[in-house]
Amino acid sequence: NQVNPILEEVVIKELASFMNKEGGKILIGVDDDGVPFGLERDYQTFKKNNLGFFRVHIINLFNIYFLYNLGKNANSCLDWSFHQIDGKEICLGTITPSPSPVYLTIKNDKKFYVRNNNTCQPYDVEDAFDYISKHWS
Repeated sequence: NQVNPILEEVVIKELASFMNKEGGKILIGVDDDGVPFGLERDYQTFKKNNLGFFRVHIINLFNIYFLYNLGKNANSCLDWSFHQIDGKEICLGTITPSPSPVYLTIKNDKKFYVRNNNTCQPYDVEDAFDYISKHWS
């Protein structure tokens, strides 16, 4: 029933890792076992309890973390849609690959993440340089 910055960071890292690889999909409001629990409790953290404010919040988070790297077209890599499953509203994010490397600045620390199978992997400087030189050449 309150904003969870740690969970927001996890989502942002996942988005970056998908953008640095081949894109992908992310579900919000579904647990790790695929059971929908919905967004209703998330909605309670906003002035107006609805998906409109949730969508704006996601876009604002994205802009805070990515706008510096990708510019004004940052949100063009994402498409958000909302769906009902078992009476619960969930969010589906469809991520396309970024045309350039995506870095995150978290607590003044710049990081580079890549999706590797079903995990979000941080790359050190050497691994990031090697990956970027092969992936965006």
